[in-house]
Amino acid sequence: MNLPGGPETFAAFGLAWATASNTPLRSTKLSGYEGGIRTPLIARWPATIHAGSRTNQVGHVIDMMATCLDVSSVQYPQEFDGRKPLPVEGKSLLPAFRGETQEAHDVICWSVPRHYVIRMGHWKAIRGRQAEHWELYDLESDGTETTDLASKHPEIVERLAERFSEWQRRVGDR
Repeated sequence: MNLPGGPETFAAFGLAWATASNTPLRSTKLSGYEGGIRTPLIARWPATIHAGSRTNQVGHVIDMMATCLDVSSVQYPQEFDGRKPLPVEGKSLLPAFRGETQEAHDVICWSVPRHYVIRMGHWKAIRGRQAEHWELYDLESDGTETTDLASKHPEIVERLAERFSEWQRRVGDR
């Protein structure tokens, strides 16, 4: 048996295999494309989640705080240690855990090391951190992000870009 090495070693299979591993999704971790961000959530909670249940509802890491607050029936503080924390933007996943329809996000914005991203409904706009122009994808008909629709729908790109700028100002993202 060949062990991979001690705790001081690091093994990875490289960009080519990382890309192949995400097929048919585009790109890899650190990017804002679906291959970098689409991650399944596996949750076990026998009293609430039915064994073998599954949903395709959209969730985001920002939903975890809202879910924990909802489950514990705790209110998010308006002030903490003399500071006013940013409001929780997430939506509770508890309805989805129960097999119900959860409240959908109007808009979800985020930044990752390589991209800025905004999703509104089935539309997703993505822009490289050093790029000027946004790409636009219809995730309902093109979940693998193969067809950039930005030139066909400049009004949607403009609306998403404005919403993203509002989010950046609000949360202090650079």
